[in-house]
Amino acid sequence: MLNKSRMFVHRARIKQSMKLLGDFQFTPTNPGYNVHEPYINSRPISLLSKENNHQRQLLPSLAFPNTSLRHESSKAGPGQSLSLQNQLGKLPVPSLKDTLPKFLRTVRPLVNNEEYEETFDKVKDFAKEGGIGHKLQALLEERGRQTENWFSDWWLDMAYLGYRDPVIVWSSPGIVWPTQIFQDKGEMVKFAAKAIAGALDYKISVDDQTIPVEMQGGKPLDMQQYFKVFGTTRLPATPLDKQSFNPDSKHIIVIYKNNFFKVEVYGETGEQLSAEQIQTSLEEVVKMVSNMGPEVGVLTSNNRDDWTKDFALLSNNKKNKASLKEIETALFNINLDPNYEDYAANDELSKSALISLHGGGSAHAGANRWHDKTLQIFVAESGECGMTYEHSPAEGPPLMILTDHILGYIGGTVRNGSNLPAIKYNPVQQLEFVLNDALQLAISKAKENLDSLVNEVDMHVLHFKHFGKNEIKSLGFSPDSFIQTAIQLAFYRLQKEPGAHYESGGTRQFIHGRTEVIRSCSIESVEFAKAVTQSEGTSSDKFVLMKRAIQAHNSYAKLAVAGLGVDRHLQGMKQIGVENAIEPHDLFSDVGYVKSSQMRISTSQVAGSSASFLCFGPLVSDGYGCCYNPRSDDIFFPCSALTSCPATSATEFRDALEQSLLDMRLLVLENVQQSKL
Repeated sequence: MLNKSRMFVHRARIKQSMKLLGDFQFTPTNPGYNVHEPYINSRPISLLSKENNHQRQLLPSLAFPNTSLRHESSKAGPGQSLSLQNQLGKLPVPSLKDTLPKFLRTVRPLVNNEEYEETFDKVKDFAKEGGIGHKLQALLEERGRQTENWFSDWWLDMAYLGYRDPVIVWSSPGIVWPTQIFQDKGEMVKFAAKAIAGALDYKISVDDQTIPVEMQGGKPLDMQQYFKVFGTTRLPATPLDKQSFNPDSKHIIVIYKNNFFKVEVYGETGEQLSAEQIQTSLEEVVKMVSNMGPEVGVLTSNNRDDWTKDFALLSNNKKNKASLKEIETALFNINLDPNYEDYAANDELSKSALISLHGGGSAHAGANRWHDKTLQIFVAESGECGMTYEHSPAEGPPLMILTDHILGYIGGTVRNGSNLPAIKYNPVQQLEFVLNDALQLAISKAKENLDSLVNEVDMHVLHFKHFGKNEIKSLGFSPDSFIQTAIQLAFYRLQKEPGAHYESGGTRQFIHGRTEVIRSCSIESVEFAKAVTQSEGTSSDKFVLMKRAIQAHNSYAKLAVAGLGVDRHLQGMKQIGVENAIEPHDLFSDVGYVKSSQMRISTSQVAGSSASFLCFGPLVSDGYGCCYNPRSDDIFFPCSALTSCPATSATEFRDALEQSLLDMRLLVLENVQQSKL
């Protein structure tokens, strides 16, 4: 039998700590806030100038509900997508009494007794009456009163525009579509044309604001992010990048063999081109290209500071400047990629995932990209296809919904427009780039950096076919909490220790809401993982621990999506201190704070109906990335790690995750069946 007295040792220490902190207590979920599946996403947004309030209202926030939870309101029709924005509340500023006990509880499984005592002492000092914690809290509450969302601008700068590493792998996710079979290049071009037409068909619902308002627990969600996918470009600058919004643009950019083309997709009177007309334009592009073009696109894969310098060099030439402007103002890019048959990967799904992240490096399509564009669609001669998207203006869900629409359009199951031909439109225009020695050198360095990064990414996709979210529900569990607990168990199986675990939870019930961290590593998840991996106790004991772990995740997720998580509040207090020249408290350099912020597991649920999935790299050098698409009867898990870390392996994590999911289902079946006897 499992030693029951040991099961509660961590809980007892936590309770003792709570007493020392005085009357701190957990705040229950807001009354009437009913969440089974947390709002899940991927990573944030800029607010436009306050000079144009109408434009500012169209800015997207970040958050995503599980499909099983996303209810469409009856508010559908022209102009209805933003009709309930005035009902959105403001992101709350949690109290110290809300945040600090939760923080200590999430730290506990990651540190030893001595480290925990150190963390506790710093929390106690931070929280003392008249101390720095209360001063920062007061400043943050004042910011909350003066702004619509006290965190959204900070988050955009911290997570995106101020981020200086390359956007590929580290920030920009890829989305993989089902691999196609093309008999020749003509079939590839036809598919690409339909994909473009499908994207434009979806844009009709964006322009007409007919996307139904999403609801959660009877509350409307912020719909702004849907209006920032088309026509948005990130521009390199220091110390912060900028964003350019061009939703009314009439052209796209086609990249083929590193050559860039401006292709009109609307006629002179504003009507969309038909899929057949778009196909004709793509065929013209292919005919116009005989040689590989200059590898200018690879510069966008470089770190942001180097790209900023190179962008300035490019812009010094008038032809280059004009070409850059056409790329900036395009609705999106379509990248016609080469054959990837010689590109090595663990399997076909993993190959597509890697291509979606970085294009396979300089030997393949590394320069056949423009990574500053929010939306890039790629279609390869060998059948791989999908999207790469720059993350700053939107989370994954709008892109996954767009994916489902495009694939449905190609399959003939959905359509908003007529697909009638435009009467008159401008011909294809090739963009020119003039390179000097300095730019040629910059391209050579960018290619080296890209290839180094490509070699770092270890990717192995698990297409889990044993069961999907429907069976998890039938077993009586929240699919997301069940999956998150399995991911925790998989990590513990491999590493023999718990790891800080990031799951993105959306806060879109608030105006400009983005994300909060769901800290999935808990005392309960570690107790369960230990029992399974150390073979302690009976099946019944493990089943009890599993249920507690799943419930602990579900409870924290509800708090997070209600704006009552730990991370955004602590980040906010740290940032408000910086802005007011207040010396950082020791808490922010404490081992418990650091360990619980170094997310060794980065996860996100981005659900879609098609056999597609979103993927990204790990957040830390010794960690894993694991996005997932839980469908009715199967689940996609693209698992990533870094090859330079000997302690991690995407393949081993993939296998451990599959085993963990099967073990958990077996535990349920054993104990449910036994209870019925």
